[in-house]
Amino acid sequence: MSFRQLIIRHIFWRGLYFLSVFGVNVLLSREFRADGSGWIYYVVNNLSFLLLLVSLCLEAGTAYYVSDGEMPAASAAGFCLIWSLVGAGLGAAFIGWMIPAAPRAFGSRLELNLACIIYVFGVLLSTYFAALFFARKHFVTPNAILLGVNLVLIAWLALERNSPMLRAHIVLFYFSFFLLQGIILLSVFLLQAGSVKFPSTSLIGKLFRYSLLALVGNAIFFLVCRVDYWFVRGFCSLSDLGNYIQASKLAQAFLLVPSITASTLFPLVAGGQREEVNQGLQVLTRGMLGLIGLFLILLGLAGWWAFPAIFGKTFSEMPLLFILFIPGILALTAHYPLTAYYSGKKRLEVNIRGSLLGLGVIVTGDWFGIPRFGVWAAPVVSSLGYACYCGYVLTVFTREYRVRALDFFLPRLLDLAWLKKKLSA
Repeated sequence: MSFRQLIIRHIFWRGLYFLSVFGVNVLLSREFRADGSGWIYYVVNNLSFLLLLVSLCLEAGTAYYVSDGEMPAASAAGFCLIWSLVGAGLGAAFIGWMIPAAPRAFGSRLELNLACIIYVFGVLLSTYFAALFFARKHFVTPNAILLGVNLVLIAWLALERNSPMLRAHIVLFYFSFFLLQGIILLSVFLLQAGSVKFPSTSLIGKLFRYSLLALVGNAIFFLVCRVDYWFVRGFCSLSDLGNYIQASKLAQAFLLVPSITASTLFPLVAGGQREEVNQGLQVLTRGMLGLIGLFLILLGLAGWWAFPAIFGKTFSEMPLLFILFIPGILALTAHYPLTAYYSGKKRLEVNIRGSLLGLGVIVTGDWFGIPRFGVWAAPVVSSLGYACYCGYVLTVFTREYRVRALDFFLPRLLDLAWLKKKLSA
C-alpha cells in the first residue's frame, strides 16, 4: 500500500473518531445544559494546558526518532510509559491550583481531583502511544481503538442518561474513559513491539531538545486558540461560557481539514523550485479558503435552528457566536500552508512571532472588551487576533517572494488542474 493510500485511510478513520467525539459532546451538552457542560469543558480546557506542559510535547520527539529509525519502538514505548507516570505525578501537584471547585451537583473536591489525575494519565498514554503508532505508519489501529471506546461511551451515556449516579459522578466516569483509551493503546502497542526497553542517555537528550522546541510553539498556539476561555469564565456566566466554548470548538473543528491538507500535500510542493513552491502555497491556500468558507457560511446560516435543536435550547447564543468566529477561522485556514512551509524550512521564529502578535491582540482585546460588551466581544477579538497572526506570516512570505498578498485569496480557473497534476504525480 502506498503512503498516499495510508494517509487517506488515516484521514478516514480520524474523521470517524472526531465524529464520535462530536457525538459525546452533543450528549453531554443536552444532558447538562449550557452551564453544566460549559463547566465540564472549561475544566477540560485547563487540563489540556496542563497536559501540554507536563507532556513536554515528547510525542513529537519520539515520533520523529522512531519514524527515522534512530529509536527502536520498544525503547520509545518504555520511555513513554515512564514519562506518562512522571507527567501524571507532576500534573497532580498542580491540579488543585488549576482546576476550580466543582458545582455541588458534580461531586466532591476529592473526587474531582482524582478524576483529573485519571484524565491526565489517560491522555498522556493516548497521546504518546497514538503518536508511536502513527510514526510506524499504523494509522487504522489507534484510530479504531479511540473510536471504539468513544462508541462505548456514547452508548453508555445514552442508556444511563436518567441515572442519578451518572449525573452525580459524571466527571469521574467521563474522564475514566480517557484512561481506558490509553491503557488499550499501550497494551496493543506493547504486543506489537514485543518488549519494553529504555533509550540511551544521548538519545534522551536529543529527544528532549527536539520536543522542547515543539513545546514552545504549541504552547503559544494553544493560548492563541484558548486564552479567551479564561476571560469569558472570569467575566461572564456559566451559560455564556457553555455557549462560547461550544461555538469555539465547532468553529475550530474546521481547522482539522487545513492542518491535515497542509501536512499531507505540502511535501508535493516543498521540494520544488522557488517558483513552484510559491505557486503551490497559493493554490493550497485558495482552495482551502474556498471550500472551508463555503461550509462555514452554510453552517452559520443553518445554525440559527440547528444548534439549539442539536445541543439544546440553552445554546441559543451559539449561532451568532459561531458566525462571529468565521473571519478568524478563515484567517487560520489561510495561515496553515505558510506556517507548514516555515516549519519545514526550520524557521520556527516566523511562526512564533506571528502567534505572539496574535496572542497579544487577543489578551489585550479580551481584557478591555469582554467586561464592557460581554461574551460577544470574545469571538470578535479572537478573529482579529487570528487575522493578525496570519497577516504577519503572510507579510513575511510576500516580502521574501515578492508576490501580492491578494494572490492567496483570489481563486483561479487553473487551480484544480494544478492540484490534479500534483496528486497524480
